[in-house]
Amino acid sequence: MRVQTHPYVLFLAVSALISLIASLITRRRSAPGSFTLGLLLFAMSVWSGSYALSLTDIPLSSKTFWLGIMFISMASVPVTYLIFILEYTRRQKWLSPLPISLILAIPILSLILKWTNGYHHLVYLSFKTIELDNTYVIQYVLDPWYYVGMAYSYAVIAISFILLLSSTIYSGPLLRNQYYQVLLASLVPLLANLYGALFFSDQSLLDLSPISFGLCGILFVYSFFRSQLLDLLPVARNRLIENMSDGVLVLDAQGRIVDINPAMLEILKGRSASFIGKNVSEIINGWAEMCLGIHE
Repeated sequence: MRVQTHPYVLFLAVSALISLIASLITRRRSAPGSFTLGLLLFAMSVWSGSYALSLTDIPLSSKTFWLGIMFISMASVPVTYLIFILEYTRRQKWLSPLPISLILAIPILSLILKWTNGYHHLVYLSFKTIELDNTYVIQYVLDPWYYVGMAYSYAVIAISFILLLSSTIYSGPLLRNQYYQVLLASLVPLLANLYGALFFSDQSLLDLSPISFGLCGILFVYSFFRSQLLDLLPVARNRLIENMSDGVLVLDAQGRIVDINPAMLEILKGRSASFIGKNVSEIINGWAEMCLGIHE
């Protein structure tokens, strides 16, 4: 098979490979959310890979087949991301069978309509191949259900970001750093998609999102090794440390304070911002001197 020289094919192939490797790395963890994150990255890899194959020099029937595979991953990425966020932020009541079934209803219906489009044309009316930069791509004449599915995907992603931002705001400094990293990794494909939709797609008929998945995977893997993402679970902090009556300080390898619970703040008579990043010896010595002054 002769591969076209369009640069997107190479970029998409690299993005697919990176996402696949990131998927294998994350799925090896046993922490809650790691399996779903692995599935999310795998779906991104399939999206990038199938899109790359659709841009190669293959027959029209093969192009439509790989675009159909891409459509499956496109439908699965937003809902898989939402499920990952629900698991990671420990919203257990949303993970019961009924809510999950409702979340999956529209994507499953969209897939059924896509693969049976020839009987009803609810997803697209027709398609044709056009030449673009010496590359033949497929241009669809879209029908209303495609926009219903797209609107649902954006709504699911928006809900996921709201839940993640909410958890970020109410988390301690240690977990907040992990949430920031998840937000950063999540923003990469979203911004690429929005930029492509607003400024790029009408001119090139090409999607920028799959190219960004590789960078998204790199950021998630970096968080795994740099910040032990998913090893220190939010539930451990929120339920155990936050509500303990005993004062707790969390230190890094250099003895600097990275987290502090309300009970310790009450003991030290201060705010978390005034302690985070300081060496524990400074805080303890200052507190000891204060106690001695009170005793005298």
